[in-house]
Amino acid sequence: MHRLATAAAPLLRHHDENLAGAADDLFNAVTRTQQPEAVEAARERFARELARVLRPRRLWRRSSR
Repeated sequence: MHRLATAAAPLLRHHDENLAGAADDLFNAVTRTQQPEAVEAARERFARELARVLRPRRLWRRSSR
């Protein structure tokens, strides 16, 4: 549990509120409910939010021509 809490801490404070919330939900599902369905749902949400945050942003450049 200590390693899980240590790994989760930076994500719980992440500037992206959706990612921080998903990390919190996953941490709580694992540590409190321990119900496989709740853990899986929280894991899926966390994976979606993490992928969204890590997705490279497109930089739109105006043509100077």
